[in-house]
Amino acid sequence: MISLFKNVMDIERVSVKPDDNGEAVKGWHLLSENVACSLSKKSITNLKEEPKSTSLFKYILFAPLEIDIKRGDRVTIDKDIKFICQEPFKYKLLKKQEVEVEVWQG
Repeated sequence: MISLFKNVMDIERVSVKPDDNGEAVKGWHLLSENVACSLSKKSITNLKEEPKSTSLFKYILFAPLEIDIKRGDRVTIDKDIKFICQEPFKYKLLKKQEVEVEVWQG
C-alpha cells in the first residue's frame, strides 16, 4: 500500500507539568513525535488595486484521523519548520484530517 503521508511531525500542546523540582510549569510540552503527515503549500495572490500583486502562501497539514490535533497546537514538520494549528476538519470515511496551519512566529 502506498502511503499518502510523506512527512513526519512532532505535536506540542501548552499544558502545565511538573519540572525536575516538582514545580508546576506552563509551557509547550511534547504530545506526540514522528507522526506521519503531509504538508501542502498553496500560493494565494492578493488582488488589491495596487500596482504590484503580493503572493502569500496557505499551508494545509494532512494527518491520520486518529491523531489528536487541536486548535492552538504547535507542530514541527520534518524537525525543521514550526506551525500553529487551526481547527482540524475530519474526514471520517477517508480516515484522515486536514488542518490549516500558519508559520509559528514565536
